[in-house]
Formats: sequence, C-alpha cells, structure tokens
Amino acid sequence: AAWTFVLWGAYHGVLVTLERILGSRRDVLPAVLQHVITLALVVVGWVLFRATSAGHAFTMISAMFGAGSATVDPPHYDAWLLPAFAQFAFVVGVVIALAPIASKYLDLSRIRIPAAASALARIGYVVLFLAAAIHLTNMRITPLIYFKF
Repeated sequence: AAWTFVLWGAYHGVLVTLERILGSRRDVLPAVLQHVITLALVVVGWVLFRATSAGHAFTMISAMFGAGSATVDPPHYDAWLLPAFAQFAFVVGVVIALAPIASKYLDLSRIRIPAAASALARIGYVVLFLAAAIHLTNMRITPLIYFKF
C-alpha cells in the first residue's frame, strides 16, 4: 500500500471522529450547506485515495482550492477508455441522479409529470445500465481502483 492510502485512512478517521463529536450541533446548518460540505470533504478524500504520491495529492488539493499552480495536468485517458458515447451516458446519468436532489430543494409540486415520462425515465435507467455494462465488458483492460492496495 502507498502512503496515500494511509493518509486517506487518517483523513477518513478524523472526519468520522469530528462527525461523532459534533453530533446534533451540525444540524444548525441548512441541509443544502451540510450536503455541499460533505461532498467537498469526500472529493478531497478521493484525491488522497487516487493520487500517485503524497506530494501529488497535496499539489492537486492546492490547485483545487486555488493555492497551487494552474499547470497541474489531469491524467491522460485514451479515447477507447472514455469514448464520446460513454461521456454522453455519464452526463445523462448525472442529470438523472441529481434530479431527486433538485426536487428535494426546489418546489416542484406544481409540475405534473405524466406517467409516460416516468416510464420513459425507468427505461432510460435500464438503457444506461446496459450501455455501461457493454462498455465495461468490451474494454481491453479494466482498471481497478484498488489495484495498488
């Protein structure tokens, strides 16, 4: 295991400890702000988990918050690893996944969704799942996030 995994574990442990210590006092913040803070902390943790070294992780985190160099290059992915149809499916999947979150914070009670649209959305879920499964089974290599651990 790389040191970045140890850093990720320590980071995760500190966050769980803070969550337990703060308890219900965190509920004074609006729910939207709680979600945003949680997602930001998770994204920072993913950087630690996926970085090639501790230095690389801190460079990426600094750049994420504007304190680092803007010349940090993202990793290069070949077109076969993430073709245009997979990018499109990803964007559609994100929109579908975020719709329930948007409806939680926005008053959408006046909008009536016809049953046909609901059925079409369910068919879309199945089609996206099948497209993802086909894409993953047709890859020459399947990268595994835990391969270094």
